[in-house]
Amino acid sequence: MIVTSRILFLALIALTTVAGLMTRSAAGRDQHIPITLSLEQRPPATGATFGRFRLEGFETSVGGSMRLSSPACEKMVLVRLLPIGMSPPEAVYASVYPRDKWNTSFIYMQSISGSFSHGRRYAEYLIYGFWSRLFGAARDAADGAYVVFHAPSECELSPSDMVDAADALIAFAKRS
Repeated sequence: MIVTSRILFLALIALTTVAGLMTRSAAGRDQHIPITLSLEQRPPATGATFGRFRLEGFETSVGGSMRLSSPACEKMVLVRLLPIGMSPPEAVYASVYPRDKWNTSFIYMQSISGSFSHGRRYAEYLIYGFWSRLFGAARDAADGAYVVFHAPSECELSPSDMVDAADALIAFAKRS
């Protein structure tokens, strides 16, 4: 009985230590905050290119998006860079960008999807941050951001073009 209590006590200490390290690695020192602030403080100039997309201006409704033109689409594509800690306002997106008129794509770490599993992605981000701090690995600021593309439904955008544009946008934000 005493051996079982000691094993249980040691397991509890180990679990508390791991939880403390994960909390410490996630609390207040995320690198995704400068990405968002840098685009707001020093936005890219009109005409800047992000992969095959060209910045035409900014849309101030719905949280501020960039209006990009693309050779694959006659209409403007709206793009927004968000920190991983911020859930996409999907209810707002559904009303402003209805599925019958808009295609919405989420790009995170060069992976593209039609929906964003925020809880899973944020958990991945925290676990990755924990492991990178535990082993002293360098952490890229791009890990803390994702990009949302809203394209008119008649536009057929290449997934690789969207991923390239997302990478270029995040690279710009890191330099700013």
